[in-house]
Amino acid sequence: LAFGEATSFPMKYGISSGESSLRSLSDDDMDLLRPSKYGAFGEHISDSASFHRAASIMLLLRGNLEASHEVVLGVTPVDIAQGEYAAMHPGQTSWADNHPLSTAADIIHAAIHRLEGAAYGEGNHTGYDNAKYWAMGGPKKLENPAPHPAREKLACRAMEYAPCCIAKGVIAGDGEDGLGPIHCIIAGGGEIRHVRVPPGEWDDIRFIDICRLRSEGELTPEESTEVADLQRAEMIFLLKNELQMAGFGVGSDPC
Repeated sequence: LAFGEATSFPMKYGISSGESSLRSLSDDDMDLLRPSKYGAFGEHISDSASFHRAASIMLLLRGNLEASHEVVLGVTPVDIAQGEYAAMHPGQTSWADNHPLSTAADIIHAAIHRLEGAAYGEGNHTGYDNAKYWAMGGPKKLENPAPHPAREKLACRAMEYAPCCIAKGVIAGDGEDGLGPIHCIIAGGGEIRHVRVPPGEWDDIRFIDICRLRSEGELTPEESTEVADLQRAEMIFLLKNELQMAGFGVGSDPC
């Protein structure tokens, strides 16, 4: 996926009409979801949820947002029909209860919608609005972003390599009261709510706004390059973390 492109990536949400994108995946993309294709590593996966989150990231990196979105929500090759039924009957099945989203899944989900950009999608909201919703836990309605190693590494990388993004507030400042900036996001059901990012932390909400500015051509080439680098870094940090949790033994790396 070319993160440097100032483009939105609309999604069709075919699964909501009963047609999962997994049914039409190429063999190469489907292999990302098959532990058997990972050789000896695939025989010793200790956490299947982490494995599928890693697969979702890899599908995203290949530019397949539709499949990435379905997989991060719990759809796999063995339960496509159940996923289709749940998507066609929102709130009427136990799918969400049976497939709870971790903090990593929320971050991945937010990244997918951030790439969706200005296009309208879930709930007839833009990708940017939905990205903010999921960055703050979606229905969990977090008041502050949940801690995660990827957020810490992103803050580290930004301070080391992205001075333009730092100047634009990608690391939360003190805010008006010294407790961090306050952001307004959608809360579902047509409502809005306010959330806060503590000082010194990676500001997921501000980064979404900066990505929107990039897509609108409002950033300098240097700023755009930094944004693309941070988007790539985010996916790499998340991918390595999920592969480690799945039992692949991926080594850690610095910012």
